[in-house]
Formats: sequence, C-alpha cells, structure tokens
Amino acid sequence: MEEYRKQIIGRMSISAGICILFLIGIMFRIPQYVQTGNEHYSDFMQGFFIGLVILMEVYGITRIVHYGKILGKEDLLKREYYEENDERTRMIYEKAGGNALYGCALAVLVAAIVAGFFEMTVFITLICCSVFLLGTRKVLKIYYGRKF
Repeated sequence: MEEYRKQIIGRMSISAGICILFLIGIMFRIPQYVQTGNEHYSDFMQGFFIGLVILMEVYGITRIVHYGKILGKEDLLKREYYEENDERTRMIYEKAGGNALYGCALAVLVAAIVAGFFEMTVFITLICCSVFLLGTRKVLKIYYGRKF
C-alpha cells in the first residue's frame, strides 16, 4: 500500500503542477495575445482559451482534493487501489479505447487550438471531432460496462 500511496502523492504533484502552469498562463494573460483577422473570432478564441484554462483548473483542484481525501483514510485508499486494479474495470477501459482515444482527442484539441489562429471553420470542426471522440469513448464505456 505504501507504493500506491507514493503514486497518489505523485499524481497530486502533477495535478498541482498543471494548476500552477495554467494559473501562470492566466496571470500573464496569454489568451489576450490571440489575434485573428476578425474581431469576433478573436473574442471567441479568447473566451474559449479562458474557459479551457478554468476547466483545467477546476479539474486539477478536484483531483487534488480527491487524492487528499484518499490519503487521509486507509480504507478509502484500499478501495481506490482495488477499484483501479480490478480486472473487469481494466477490461472495460481497454475495450473502450484505453489511453489511445484520450491521446487522439488531446491531439485533435491541440491541433484545433493551433488552427484557431488561422481559420475559425477548421477550429470549430476540430473541436467537434474532439468532442465526438470523447463522446464515443463514453458511450463505449457505458456499453461495455453493461455487457461485461
């Protein structure tokens, strides 16, 4: 259990690092530097970036709180360990795409952000593709959760 406790502490550190990174980005007002040809597109892109940063901040903070609660109680730590290493859960996770689908969705999201500097239509299309990939993964998880 000590090895798993160290993994949880490492995950908390990564989440804290991501939160700090995005907080620095907001402090230096990085989304402000997004400029496209159309003023409305620039405003939309700035709003999208700020919303994405806030989403990542909230996610990171909830992960830190969740892991902090787990580290405080031994029974919660054991339950989380068993749930994470359960064969059925792992099989469902792998059948639903595993990390590959998350990686593809993240790559498409990064491509959308880069494309947003040049063309709004491509940006919207790639965001829709990323949402479709994540939605497909969720549907597959539900399907395989009921099947197995």
